[in-house]
Amino acid sequence: MSRKALGFDDESSGEEEAPAAPSWRATSDKSTTSKRLGPSFLNKDIDEIDESIYAYDEVYDEVSHAKKTETLRASKATRPQYIQGLLEAKNRRQEDKLRVSDLKVSKERAYEGDEFKDKEVFVTNSYKEHRKKVEENVKQEEKEAGEVDMKTFHRAMMDSHDRNAHDQMEHTTNQEEQKEENDTQNVEETHISLQAGLNIPSKAKIPSQAPASPPPFKKQKPSRQSETQEVLKQIEESEKEKKKQDEKRLATKKSRLLPKLSEKDIEQYRQQYLQRKAAVS
Repeated sequence: MSRKALGFDDESSGEEEAPAAPSWRATSDKSTTSKRLGPSFLNKDIDEIDESIYAYDEVYDEVSHAKKTETLRASKATRPQYIQGLLEAKNRRQEDKLRVSDLKVSKERAYEGDEFKDKEVFVTNSYKEHRKKVEENVKQEEKEAGEVDMKTFHRAMMDSHDRNAHDQMEHTTNQEEQKEENDTQNVEETHISLQAGLNIPSKAKIPSQAPASPPPFKKQKPSRQSETQEVLKQIEESEKEKKKQDEKRLATKKSRLLPKLSEKDIEQYRQQYLQRKAAVS
């Protein structure tokens, strides 16, 4: 069988194959790209193209950071609303317990008397800080109580002034209404006194008016000094009531914390303590 029949061509075997012509699909893609980008973009140099258009990672990082910041802000905004008040109440209760403990220790030292007067006293730094904090809290409470008293004083003064102004306005309104009623009554009496055929009313006699006396509210209006005394009296009564409540609350705390011992029991415990101390020495 010949070589041509087997598919071999001696004439074309030694020659290189010519490059294949570009297909219609490649030509179509190139023309479409040139139409979309335009000739001005294709003619630009590579250096003139902005490199930020390829910064995909940087843009993604910025978007992620913004989302994280927004999530963190939302979590801070939804924090518990009442936890701060509960913590403050807990701190106040702890301070009250420490004050009661200090009072208990001071009473025990008073029962001991001068027994350990010649002994050296050791005070730690933490106890000093505790005492300093307690004194500061006491001063702050006294300051707040004074501010409340001043607010009560000014409020009472303003209420008293408003009441006086209201009474004065009511008195003036009543006087005007009474005057209008009197004028209406005088007009009706003049109309009735006219006689038949004579449409000439007689001249009304002008009644002699006595000098107007000052309105009763001016006579009854308390002086500034009496108002101040009344307000001070109210403040004093409120302070007494507050003091009674504080003493009652302190007595309740003492009855809960301190043991219920009589003077006889305390003296007995003291004698036992002195006997043990004498036996040890």
